[in-house]
Formats: sequence, C-alpha cells, structure tokens
Amino acid sequence: MALTRETLEIYENGKLLIKYNPAEDTVDEYFYDVHLKMKPADHEHHRNRHNVEIVQEDGFRFRLTVKPEVGSLGIELEDVFGIKNPEGLMGQFLNEGSYTIDNEGVISTKSGEIESEARAWHEGDKCFQIEERSVETFLGQPISNYYVENLFAEMFYKGAALLEDTVEK
Repeated sequence: MALTRETLEIYENGKLLIKYNPAEDTVDEYFYDVHLKMKPADHEHHRNRHNVEIVQEDGFRFRLTVKPEVGSLGIELEDVFGIKNPEGLMGQFLNEGSYTIDNEGVISTKSGEIESEARAWHEGDKCFQIEERSVETFLGQPISNYYVENLFAEMFYKGAALLEDTVEK
C-alpha cells in the first residue's frame, strides 16, 4: 500500500491492483485478510485529514491519516494484538521502553540520550523534530539501514525534512 495526499494505491507482488483518490473516494473493501476503510477529509465536521483504517483479521489495527494541503502523514496504532518484538523504522517504537522523555525534555533511548536543546516544536506539523545529529541516536542504528533500493523507492517522492532545513537560524 502507498498513501500520498493524491492517491491510495494497493499493490500485490509489486503490481498495482487498484488506485483510489483520498479526496473523493470512500472505500470499504476487503483484500484477503485485511479490511480497508477510507474517508476523505471533511472540513465541515472539523476532520481535516483523509483517513485510512486498516484492520487485519488477526486483530492488528491501525489508522493512517494525511493532510490534503501538505501531505503530512499520521500513524495511529489502535491495537497491536499478535505483534511480538516489532522492528523496522516504526515497529521498533512499539516495544515498551523504546524511548522516554523526562520532565526536562531529555529523550532517553537504548542507544543514548538526546538533550532537550536538540529538538524543537514544529507548529505546522504539531510535533517535535530532532536535529540531524541526533537521528541515529534516536533510531539506535545508522540511517543507512533504512535505505530502500528497489522498485518501490521511487514511489515516495517527498523526503523527510531535517530540523536545520525548517527552523530559521
């Protein structure tokens, strides 16, 4: 599955099965053992994100949201039943104690600490961003471990923004 602000694409074995428009299409479909629901943003009812809900037959349940204006992606895990020792870019943070934030704003991970000065609030995305020098500490391994070198790497055309690129100095 690939989600951008313009499309939701479902793939099987690397081949596009179906393409939806998150701004216009409402979806309530089953794909094998996965139930997929999608609703467009509805500004009249204060829902400013396209909403994609994914429920697997085994109980794993999560939601992806995307802001139509900027394309920022939100991920909500609603139920992780059946998932043991998750890993990967997002999965590693599902493990209990993967990171903590103390009262002074220091982030502690298994691989070190990130001082509160190394992060900044990003008002547009309503989240904290850490400086580039702290990313590998947060992830616990080199960024290069997450590089994708296959057909699907070309689908994600919008890269991550570094704190240094978004905050005025």
